[in-house]
Amino acid sequence: MANDSNGIYKYTESEAVPSTFSAFLNKLAASVSTRIGQIQDTLTTNIADTGWSNLVLGSGATAPDSTLRPMIRRKNGIVYIMGRMTQSGAVGFTIPAGYRPAQNLRTMGQAGSTGSAVVVLVIPTDGAAYTSADATINLAHSWPVG
Repeated sequence: MANDSNGIYKYTESEAVPSTFSAFLNKLAASVSTRIGQIQDTLTTNIADTGWSNLVLGSGATAPDSTLRPMIRRKNGIVYIMGRMTQSGAVGFTIPAGYRPAQNLRTMGQAGSTGSAVVVLVIPTDGAAYTSADATINLAHSWPVG
């Protein structure tokens, strides 16, 4: 059975003609049903609310405030992170697969220690997020799922 680029059955002249018209329609319906199921699975995964879960901190990072531990959530195709983190190493935390951005992100954050200094939070597509300087940063960021 030949399918087009969208996964839908496409009859070609080189293919054996189905014995009945209903057999032809059944092939078409089966391919459409399969593709619709795949689309539903993708939508369910991206739209579902995962609830908040703790981010896995890198070896040089800590959560200085137990009530503001770095957390992540995916809801309606948008990823949210919140909390507070002190980083003194290469990777502050790792964004899990399925939550990562489609392209590298650089976003500004307020340094938690001074309340005024700006720190850049870098979130690459591999999920290994880090800050531009060793600092405590308040996290309140979001992006569309990649």
